[in-house]
Amino acid sequence: MKKTILWIPSMIALFGLAACDKAEKAPEKPGVPAEAAANETPATPGTPTEKPVTPPPVEKPAIPALAPEQRAAVLGFARYLPKNADMVLSYQNGKDTATRLKGTQLWKLISSELGMSPEPAANDEFAEDAEAEAGEDAAPEPIGPAMLFEKEFTLALLQPTSEQLGLFSKANARVAYFQAEVWGAAIMNAIKAGSSADLSNIMNASPFEPYTKLLKDPASGMALIDQLQMPPILISFKVEEAKKQEVLQFITGPIAGMTMMAGDMIEPVTLETAGQSFQGYKMLGAKLSEQMSQGRAEMDASLGAETTDALIASIAKKDLLLATGTIGDYVVIYLGGTAEGLNLTTDVATSLAASDELAFIDAYEKKPLAAWLYAEKDLSVQTIENAAGLYTYLKGLVNGITSVEGISDSRDLLELVQIFEDREKAVTALATYDWSGMAAYFEEGLKIDFHGNSDFGMIDYKTKNQMAKLGDAEDVLLFMNYSTLTEYDQKSSEMLEALVHTAYELATKIAEVPSEMPEMMQFKNMTQLFDTQFRTDAIALWQAYSDNFGAGLGQESALVIDLNGSAPAVPGLPQALIDEGKVPRISLISPVTDRAKISASWTQMNETTTSMLGKISQMVGQDIPMQKPLSSEKDAFTTWFFPLPFFNDDFLPSVTLSDQWFAASTSKNRAVDLLGKAAAAEPVEASGLQFSMNMTLLQTYADECLELYRKHAEAMTGQPVDEEMLADTKSWIEATRDLQSIKAHSYVVDGKGMVRIHFKTK
Repeated sequence: MKKTILWIPSMIALFGLAACDKAEKAPEKPGVPAEAAANETPATPGTPTEKPVTPPPVEKPAIPALAPEQRAAVLGFARYLPKNADMVLSYQNGKDTATRLKGTQLWKLISSELGMSPEPAANDEFAEDAEAEAGEDAAPEPIGPAMLFEKEFTLALLQPTSEQLGLFSKANARVAYFQAEVWGAAIMNAIKAGSSADLSNIMNASPFEPYTKLLKDPASGMALIDQLQMPPILISFKVEEAKKQEVLQFITGPIAGMTMMAGDMIEPVTLETAGQSFQGYKMLGAKLSEQMSQGRAEMDASLGAETTDALIASIAKKDLLLATGTIGDYVVIYLGGTAEGLNLTTDVATSLAASDELAFIDAYEKKPLAAWLYAEKDLSVQTIENAAGLYTYLKGLVNGITSVEGISDSRDLLELVQIFEDREKAVTALATYDWSGMAAYFEEGLKIDFHGNSDFGMIDYKTKNQMAKLGDAEDVLLFMNYSTLTEYDQKSSEMLEALVHTAYELATKIAEVPSEMPEMMQFKNMTQLFDTQFRTDAIALWQAYSDNFGAGLGQESALVIDLNGSAPAVPGLPQALIDEGKVPRISLISPVTDRAKISASWTQMNETTTSMLGKISQMVGQDIPMQKPLSSEKDAFTTWFFPLPFFNDDFLPSVTLSDQWFAASTSKNRAVDLLGKAAAAEPVEASGLQFSMNMTLLQTYADECLELYRKHAEAMTGQPVDEEMLADTKSWIEATRDLQSIKAHSYVVDGKGMVRIHFKTK
């Protein structure tokens, strides 16, 4: 929802700005558009006026594809996984990562706060090879949890994980529906009973009832539960050959201890895969169901005998296997519902490492990898498409409320819920899904690259962003820039409108329920007041914003925040803070496509807010006139603002407009400056979504704030400088100095989605 980013500040600034006539255009030159003439720089006599030629884009050299064996060397345990694995998350070079982490100022501070030594101890499992330093007679390092992660740790989910996660997601969505239904019924019962205590404890009402409803639900219930089973999960640790058996014993010891308490519900099992034997245990579903049958009276009372029979029969078919073994350089733990789920291979050509979708990792062969991830496409499809939407909760809430006697006619309300469901589905239908890959590596700090990925249909990845350069200035703290697709804006706006309409109708219906509860009496009065006095005005405001204002702006938006604003001279603020303090300046910018529509929207907003203030004046018995805005002109930009006391040009909520640009900002000066830069900016190749945050600038600002506090503590707080607090705060600021900036860019390359996040450090 592109326009949503402008909603709150724009509405505040735009109310009453009906005097927004077009600014005077620059005189047109023959054959030159007015906007071009206004921005044209006069040529120096005798010099050419040709525009600089943009050099052609530099073609990046193609990344050579790795052979499966070469790729397996990068991926590690993936060489043993089947090609159709659903998801793999692998952490590489844990010892190196831990060393880097322990070298940061933040780690040293946290260690100090926790009373730990920030430096590696002599027997630290992540320290340099103490045994080599001490000589041949040194004692070997003890086996511990940290040692398991020092080389490589991998979590893999094999088929049919995608299918099982889809079923689990569907079951969770049904539980969400039933939870909302329970809350809806509880709200109505509390209102009818007049119990304020029950109303305030709605969230804690019947915590297990949604799950009971799920099991008894004919639409899903046991038919869904019966399909659920534990998906195959593999956990592997890369260890030296000489330590494999010791590590294996370290892992299996606690497992054996737990199984002894399970009695005859557990039996030993041996699993075979890729020529390797895995030893472990099987928890027998049949034995567990027998134990459940012995105490089923309570279940019968809650679920009914038929559902209890079905649940016990379903559990009887579900075993749980836990086994450990070794393959290659790895100690492996397997957890799954069937023996067949343990599916490994020793043939690299048939392994996940040979999959074309893992080709993204080829670019990182020489990079110091910290982690990589792969998720098969169907994992996203099954998980996201079966997940609960907002309509799930809304439908459950409305059905719960209408299930209790008290609302006379709920047909129109249920129709609105259906409309909202249809519109939310229209928004989610814009999404497309793909496999996902991720590589995290150390380069000027930490970079995390996401490949493939799912697209929710919001961002326009084809149109070049006009305002991308606004984030390059050294004084910008935070910058975000993206363009949205028109279809997404339209459908999401329709969805939001349906949600508001449904919520209003629901509130109206609840207000009709007879109740002596004080909270309900107040709610009824507010609902009646809105319905009789302000409903028409609220609709007019929404229409002015969505129909005209939104249509008058382009699809691109930019958020720019800096820290150079002047503090307002508000009574009560210390003079030192007003003179020396700096405050953030927040600006939201978008191109203008139809200034006439923006003017029309502001005229309608002014008329509507004037009407609302007139009604409020009658209610409070005091005349509250509609304020008239002031305006100023600079560089073909017109700025409108209310003459608020104590403010200044650098701290003044306002809107700035030209035929090409619009800005809503907390600073009049900053808005004009940014729009001038946007108008003069050369086209760039950047597209998609860009985000950046200058941490060095934030640290400097924090230093300045602390210095201001140190100098004027008594004026600011009435107390002398709190040296302990000052020292602690300085310590945390110092701990962040390793981090210089955070940047993210979401874009499309060669038809595939790409997101790069860069935590730049010293």
